[in-house]
Amino acid sequence: MSNPSDPVFLPTPYLPRSLGKINIHRLYAISNTDNNDRNAANYVGDTVQQGLSGASKEANKSVAKDSDASLGTRASAAKDAIGDKADETSSSASASVNKEAAKH
Repeated sequence: MSNPSDPVFLPTPYLPRSLGKINIHRLYAISNTDNNDRNAANYVGDTVQQGLSGASKEANKSVAKDSDASLGTRASAAKDAIGDKADETSSSASASVNKEAAKH
């Protein structure tokens, strides 16, 4: 039975001898490709979020302008439209950054 204060030894990953020396530049290239893929995926997600925020903003603007809606509903919709505009702008900025990062 092991003592909880005993050190834990984790196995090291097995690298076959056929790999020889590890090429650091190759590992960087693989890592960089993964980052580009991640940036591209983030760009797509940000672009979708930007579209959703824009659609929500427009819907809230319509409710805020609707004279048949109560004053409280109109005020709430106007507040939500402002928040949606902020989300839309933030997503747009993030998408631009991720798009540029994915190119490099």
